[in-house]
Amino acid sequence: MAKPSHAYYEHFKRQHRVFGAFLALHCWHNGYDALLIDRETLSRFFELKKFTEEHLSWLRKDIEPFFRHSHSLYFKIPPSKFGSVVLSRVPIPTGFVEQTLTDEKRTAQWRKQNFRVAVLSELKTTKTLFTECDAASFLALVASGLAVPERIALEASLEAQAICRGNLKDIQGAKEDWRRMEGKTANASPTDSDLFGNEAILIEKPQCPAGGTYSLGRLGEAPRCSVPGHTL
Repeated sequence: MAKPSHAYYEHFKRQHRVFGAFLALHCWHNGYDALLIDRETLSRFFELKKFTEEHLSWLRKDIEPFFRHSHSLYFKIPPSKFGSVVLSRVPIPTGFVEQTLTDEKRTAQWRKQNFRVAVLSELKTTKTLFTECDAASFLALVASGLAVPERIALEASLEAQAICRGNLKDIQGAKEDWRRMEGKTANASPTDSDLFGNEAILIEKPQCPAGGTYSLGRLGEAPRCSVPGHTL
């Protein structure tokens, strides 16, 4: 992909403001002052194959009205590149980025020290996977008074359950096809490579819209999602 240039900076600036307003509202509503966002989420939201340091600098500048403070967290393994960014409405405590921890462990540890920080999956009013369209629609509904975060969250949760149920049905169907093709018994356990890929039954493994993880299980049992309530 071509290196980002200021020729289309204005396009990203608009996206950044939508992103910042969306997260700030959910942050406030859930009682947090800061969020830790991973690089993969940023790439997916802004539809970029590679979210660069330049993109990150633009984002941090554009969302200052919503999150005045920000800091990048880098992987320790060379080549050094940022893995997450913390966005905060209050000053970020000294030492927040120093330890080598997962995002979840880092936020849990610092909440014990009264820094109200969370990862996206801990925000009860939004799903982990969301698009610019989702964010803009949410902001428009709230601004017009037609909806409140709890109701939107409930509708999103029910929608995610339905999508996830469909994904689990697809996985179950792939397991049954693999069983017939390979002549396996009910106790056999397929792997991802058996079911997903260009030469397999499904081209790619489905993704839970709520960020859950799928467990294939044995052929004689149904696949499972790690999100409570997401079942066949």
